[in-house]
Amino acid sequence: MRAFISAEIPDEVGERLAEAARMLDFPGIKFVDKKNMHLTFAFLGDFDGARVDEVKDILDNISLKNFDVEIAGMSYLGNPGAICSGVVIGAEEMKAIAASVRTGLRSRRIAFDNKEFVPHVTVARIKYRIDESALKNALGSFESMSFGRFISDNIVFFRSILGDKEPAYEKLYERKERSI
Repeated sequence: MRAFISAEIPDEVGERLAEAARMLDFPGIKFVDKKNMHLTFAFLGDFDGARVDEVKDILDNISLKNFDVEIAGMSYLGNPGAICSGVVIGAEEMKAIAASVRTGLRSRRIAFDNKEFVPHVTVARIKYRIDESALKNALGSFESMSFGRFISDNIVFFRSILGDKEPAYEKLYERKERSI
């Protein structure tokens, strides 16, 4: 199975991101459905389902506290690649959680995509090379736009089920921090 560990974002933030992304009129851009937008801590790729309990244990043993998050701006990573919105408040807390998750995965010898962690929400994928200067220009209109602020209070272990059009995500486990 394909799997990843992430934090969810509120529906209203996903809707604002999806609405803004749809303004980008470029061929070859595939928009992420608002229900599939999230903040990924670790992508495990092909994962042995027999090890689900190990990941649950890792998530249960990391330090998790509620914290403010603000999602703002848009940029692109690579060409082809992805169009993303960044975390402008809460990035340090997200980096600490990602480091804890990744340390736990390494200690159990569970493979994951070990790219440098950059807190972001993917809003679209670029399927083939496009005019970079035109894309940068279009993304500039979102440079200082905030898509929402919220309290992050969960970490979720998801299974990704690839479909013809859009993947479906199934929660395998969720750890939610209670508000005081």
